[in-house]
Amino acid sequence: MKLIRLLVTAGCLFGLSLACTPEPGVIQDLPQPTAKTAHRTPRRKLTPAPRPTPRAPITEPGERGWIPPGGISRRWSCIVIHHSATEVGGAKRFDKLHRSPPRRWDELGYHFVIGNGTDTPDGCIEVGPRWRKQKHGAHCKPPDNYYNQHGIGIGLVGNFENHPPSSAQMRSLTRLVRFLLQRCAIPTSKALTHGGVTGRTLCTGKYFDLAALRDRLEGPTYATQY
Repeated sequence: MKLIRLLVTAGCLFGLSLACTPEPGVIQDLPQPTAKTAHRTPRRKLTPAPRPTPRAPITEPGERGWIPPGGISRRWSCIVIHHSATEVGGAKRFDKLHRSPPRRWDELGYHFVIGNGTDTPDGCIEVGPRWRKQKHGAHCKPPDNYYNQHGIGIGLVGNFENHPPSSAQMRSLTRLVRFLLQRCAIPTSKALTHGGVTGRTLCTGKYFDLAALRDRLEGPTYATQY
């Protein structure tokens, strides 16, 4: 009886040991699964597009710039055209010249200056401080000073004793004078030259054609005839 019990116990122990021994080729302890990292193309960093720089307000050239802040006075009854008798110049240069001896004026004598491509672009119209203030001119002085008090002075850069004004200057002059005639209710016959008023100067030179200017002022295609 004891022998049988010993055999049963030994068999159980032997069976248990067989059950617990791993079979060859069998892996019991598997490694822990790891998450597989997907292959990703690295994203490009997108640089934000630069913001457009705001543009400065555009000032329309021409007529809007010729109207003074306080409006146009009723004092004006004529227009007096000049040449500078110099081949270079502009409002800034003439302002300095007019303030210097022997003139010693308080500022630029003309109300407008039309450039010839030296100090300013060819045909550029510069508005002088006298026009902005609607102040009398210092450009034409007969005995009674009427043409300074009531005449709008326009100076063209150039010596028209030697050559005519440029085409660009004449286009600008025609446009400006037409505007002034209409705004100030001045007749075309009152578009004058310095020498024509005083009879004591060659200004505006023998190559300046006043009659042709007046014809263009009255014509419908004045702006394109030069």
